Amino acid sequence: MCKGKRGARPGLTGLLLVSVLLCACGGGGSESSSPTSQASSTVNGTAQKGPYPSGTPVTIYKLDSRGNRTGKRVTTTVNAFGNFFAKLPWDGPSEAEINGNYYDELNAVYSASPQRLNALFEATDTQRININLFTSLASARARTLTASGQDFSAAIAQARNDIVSTFQLKLAAPGTLTSLDLTNGSGQDAEDNANLLLFSAAILSAGIDSQALSDIESDFADDGQVNSAGLALWINLCAMATTFSLDNVTLNIENLAWVQDAPDFSDLNFTYPAWVGVGNDRDADGLDDHEEVLIYLSDPLDSDTDDDTYSDSQEIALGGDPLNASSLPLAFTSAPGVNVDATRDYTYGASTTWPSANYVLASGPAGMSVDPVSGLVSWTPGLAQTGIYNVVLDASDQGYTLSQSFTINVAVFNTGDINEDSVIDARDWLLAQRISLGLMAPTVDQLNRGDIKLDGQVSGADVLLIERLALGL
Repeated sequence: MCKGKRGARPGLTGLLLVSVLLCACGGGGSESSSPTSQASSTVNGTAQKGPYPSGTPVTIYKLDSRGNRTGKRVTTTVNAFGNFFAKLPWDGPSEAEINGNYYDELNAVYSASPQRLNALFEATDTQRININLFTSLASARARTLTASGQDFSAAIAQARNDIVSTFQLKLAAPGTLTSLDLTNGSGQDAEDNANLLLFSAAILSAGIDSQALSDIESDFADDGQVNSAGLALWINLCAMATTFSLDNVTLNIENLAWVQDAPDFSDLNFTYPAWVGVGNDRDADGLDDHEEVLIYLSDPLDSDTDDDTYSDSQEIALGGDPLNASSLPLAFTSAPGVNVDATRDYTYGASTTWPSANYVLASGPAGMSVDPVSGLVSWTPGLAQTGIYNVVLDASDQGYTLSQSFTINVAVFNTGDINEDSVIDARDWLLAQRISLGLMAPTVDQLNRGDIKLDGQVSGADVLLIERLALGL
């Protein structure tokens, strides 16, 4: 990368030498409709998705004032230094187009699939026209503008400004997008070249193929922003821009024989440009777009990916899966007792699957309360409060509330009717004996019903009282 030694770059300077080499390999171009016409303009430049290999054809088309191809064209090829050269028998509105496999700068291999890129420009005497991703996006935008009646030069200027705005380029007027070169880390365009290289590698990291890139171009073309049909692809691309080392991409580019000093992360001041969208939350669900794309796989354009009425961030905070509507554990994990002895304290320890729920008693009998943090429901009923009561307990977390409704029956249960058959007889007396002698462990209800003396146990005194009740004494 040699950031302290930027200067002349082999193969990218010395236009006379390049022109000779290009002409030697057919780089001068062949004109399809009028081969004897005298050239009135000359173009040379580079073609880069990553760089296209030697021999890749480049076609220059003459356009009318509305950006339509007129039928005139010149074909040339990329040479061994990644450049092309052509003499054009016209001047004015023109389009340079390349279509072929290219050097994949992210993986340091040539691509398996071709990519078409183009650049619109005004052909003049002699000029450098680099074809790249920015020029291709701008071309789609300019075509829309000319189709609506805008002057060709004005359309190119507006498309340029839209690209500068979208990617926060430092390109100073009258600088053009066709001057940018992702293999060049030297000079006044080094930061913008690094920006272009980051965008190019992000496309590869996101798996954006030629059709997906066309969708992004079409979205950008209508208003100079990616904000509709291509937005989901764009957000994914932006997130993936943070998943690789740009400096490693730089080293891969510098593996090419003619590249000496490619741009790197230092040219961006070690900071991602704003288009990458670090911190963006387009659906306002409390999750960064990058988190949604890279970690949770939720939709950064839909605050409730699984349509379960809970936002993606709330589901995650509550331990659920934002991709699965049935995954959120919105439930009480405790069940209340429904039979309440009017002579005893009533407690119910409520709990939910929400890790930090707060509890509120929405409705219940007079005197009942709940601890808002622990969820412990407490009540001391009296003999005057026997009857049926409806209780509603709310648990809240992350702005959502879950309710548990239940009915309790308040009565005097310590009657001696241990087996709950509404009759106090010898069977209850025998159960009381077994409990008092430790021959059986009573249930909570059996203990309450057999503890007539209200001392917390079924004792011999309770056995005698139950015997008298069974005998009608």
